[in-house]
Amino acid sequence: MANLNPNLIDIESSIYWTSTDLADYNIVIKYEDALTFFGTDELPLSTVDPEILTRQTAKDMTLGCNARFIDRITLAMVPVRAEARDWEESAVIEFAAELLELLGYVERRCITRSLKELPLLSRDEWKSAKCDVCRFHCLRKEVLLVVNEDRHYMDDPRHAEAQLVAQAIAAFDYNNRSRTWAGLPTLDSKIMPGIVILGTAPTFYKIPVTAALVQHHPGPRPDRRLSEGMEPRDNREIILRSYEAFKSFVDL
Repeated sequence: MANLNPNLIDIESSIYWTSTDLADYNIVIKYEDALTFFGTDELPLSTVDPEILTRQTAKDMTLGCNARFIDRITLAMVPVRAEARDWEESAVIEFAAELLELLGYVERRCITRSLKELPLLSRDEWKSAKCDVCRFHCLRKEVLLVVNEDRHYMDDPRHAEAQLVAQAIAAFDYNNRSRTWAGLPTLDSKIMPGIVILGTAPTFYKIPVTAALVQHHPGPRPDRRLSEGMEPRDNREIILRSYEAFKSFVDL
């Protein structure tokens, strides 16, 4: 089945990777501190409007766009009600897409796409590795960044980290098929950037798709719990600065 064309297959099942799958593929996760991960002595300053960093709530903002962004943060921190989980997505996906646009990850010919299906051959069966959010190059038809929500608070059986790796592998294969269709040489390897986001708290990843090593860096959270995400202003600034540093690993 390895030579089947995923574009001609009705893919009904989704990828449900766990830590067991990572072990089976000999994928190891390496933890690094922020400065080592980003390869810098200091995180760059955030480019957002200063009042986002200096004022706490949406009602404190003078600009409507800033108030809406803070409201996005607030909504993304609210878990989906148990009775609604079969049909309602959390606000995290919308928040992540808007955040990438706010920070300049989206520009001419690049857009954010939500819930994009990427076929992946897993254990001799074509399945769908669905990206919650991705950065997509419209001209090259390539996925340049994958973002996956951590849903463990919803008792979701999917392992967020393993899911992200599956999405990165699927994106790499998708990109190579796009290059083939465009008459371009395929890539032997590529470090795919990825983010796992819990509420509004990110963890950044550099995923060498053809290697057995996955490097990742938990987003810094000074004196704050992971559950607080970007709601506290000090968290907000350091997380946004981390996003600025992460741009260097994304094809802009």
